[in-house]
Amino acid sequence: MSTWQAITMSVISSFIVLFIIGVIKWQWEWWIINVWLKISCRHIVDISGKWKLTTISSNNEDYKWNEEIILKQYGWKVKGDIAHKNIVNNSSTLQGDFKFEGIFREGILSCYFWNSDRSKKGIGSFVLNLEGDGNKFAGQHCYYDTEISKIKCIRYEWERC
Repeated sequence: MSTWQAITMSVISSFIVLFIIGVIKWQWEWWIINVWLKISCRHIVDISGKWKLTTISSNNEDYKWNEEIILKQYGWKVKGDIAHKNIVNNSSTLQGDFKFEGIFREGILSCYFWNSDRSKKGIGSFVLNLEGDGNKFAGQHCYYDTEISKIKCIRYEWERC
């Protein structure tokens, strides 16, 4: 066998091994996420999907928020995105996009969030209780207000879209 044939066989066998490892990794992730978590967490309410902010307490009637939330549930773990807009005097301005992570246990969603643009401030947390028929969350939202440099806590409610 020549040197060229040996190198070619080595490269081809490396690609075959990488392909086999990739298939095993993909099957393992599929098994854990789609089978094991569904079997072990089948009693948990499915909260995945699109949600929207419905109520937020505020002393200023001219200042409101609008948020669309995409929530992904992996058993007890949750991740998601929040598209946040400020509405001042009926004029909408995009404030920013946020990401969040947390857990959902016994009807309580507990998460922390951060600004997707890591160069900007914007962090906080929220704890929401699943209410009624499972189409509404209500609770508290605490965040760092960059305009006044203080932490604020307010009432926070979501509804399924």
